[in-house]
Amino acid sequence: MTRAAIVQYLAFVGVGAIVISPALGPVQRDDFPLSPFAMFSDDKDANTTITQAIGVRADRSELILGPSTFGTDEVLQAKETLARVPRSPRKAQQDFCRELAAKLASQPRFASLTEVEVRTVTYETLAYFADPTRPPTKKSVHVRCGVPRP
Repeated sequence: MTRAAIVQYLAFVGVGAIVISPALGPVQRDDFPLSPFAMFSDDKDANTTITQAIGVRADRSELILGPSTFGTDEVLQAKETLARVPRSPRKAQQDFCRELAAKLASQPRFASLTEVEVRTVTYETLAYFADPTRPPTKKSVHVRCGVPRP
């Protein structure tokens, strides 16, 4: 066996050992596939809290406004846009609400909306997935404004 072949063999065995090394360590709570990432292995909170924008109709029924309402298809960008509202001064909250309401008023698909509300809600996570119509366990309205109509 030549020296080059020995080096190649050792490199092959070394890389293989590195690849399988996570499986040889202590057992992780998450084992698919060998994932020690906290997002998959940590215990989750029993409650989920989110800030959301809601369109309210005259009959008081609600429409959760999706990311496209905020000019993006990215859920995390919309989430961050909404997360800033509760941390903003009152005037900035009102300005945000009025701008959103004006945008909704200009779109025919939102013709039934009479108000816009930005709120933070908390749900019991498992109960929500068992029954999504179940009301939140906690709700805090940050700003509400009317949708202007001609």
